[in-house]
This record gives sequence, C-alpha cells and structure tokens, in this order.
Amino acid sequence: MTIAWDYRCRSCSAWQEKFFFTDEQVVESLACVCGGTAIRTWAKAPGLAGVSEPGTRGITRTFHPGYDVQSGKFFETRTERDGYLKARGLVGLGPDEYRRSASAATPQPDDIALPGIDKAMNEAYEEATSSRETAPIPQINESEAMIADGGTKDA
Repeated sequence: MTIAWDYRCRSCSAWQEKFFFTDEQVVESLACVCGGTAIRTWAKAPGLAGVSEPGTRGITRTFHPGYDVQSGKFFETRTERDGYLKARGLVGLGPDEYRRSASAATPQPDDIALPGIDKAMNEAYEEATSSRETAPIPQINESEAMIADGGTKDA
C-alpha cells in the first residue's frame, strides 16, 4: 500500500506530492525544482471533517461553501464569511441556536392560511382536470375575413 505525503517549498511555496510504500522510510524534506528545500507538511488534515470515529468525537463540520442563510450571501471559505461578519460587527449563530431561533420566528405572510383558499384551489384543480368538452374553435373563412377587413373578394 502507498501513502501520499505533501511537501511545500520554503523558497517558492510550490507544493509537491510523493508516494511512499508503507514499509519505506518517509523523507522529511525534498529538493525543489527552484533549488530550495520542500518540507513535509499536511495540505489537509486527515479525518477531521464530520468523522464519527472515537478519537474525533465532537469535531463536526459547521461550514459548507455556498449560500449562507444567516447573512444572505455566498461564501467559499469560513474565513471569508467570518471576515464579512466581523467587518459589520455581527456574530453568526451556531447551527443549533440558528435552528431554534428560526423555528421560533413569527410566520411570514406566505405561511398564514387564507380563509377559503383550500376550497378555491380544489375547485380550480377539478375544473382543470375535468373531462368536460370545451366549445369548438370557430373556423374562419378567409375570403369573408378579407371582405370584413376592407379587402375585396377579387384580391
């Protein structure tokens, strides 16, 4: 089995990846193409986001890139979101606190039941799905239409 290790150059900050077999000795540093030294590092810490292993209990992923409901904006990183909130003197709620506050909010006008709306919706649905025949579409005689429009029969 092979394991990939990440290396980052101290001079040019370039990333490299080197694979080692499990029985091989892992090298702490590599030579970079720029002539500098690349040291072993983690590009991404393994197993910390949303893992439920016994050693990582309590570590959960609370940020997902995309639309943030609380601020009404799109964010790619947690740092970007936190900077936006800090610049405006705001503090984001945790997921549990946000869920509790959102469920306790007063209903919006769309959520309020309108009297008689169910009956009107059911009648409209029945009318749309009924098998009643509609009135036939009238056929127009083109020559008569031209006369009525000011044209002549000969034209």
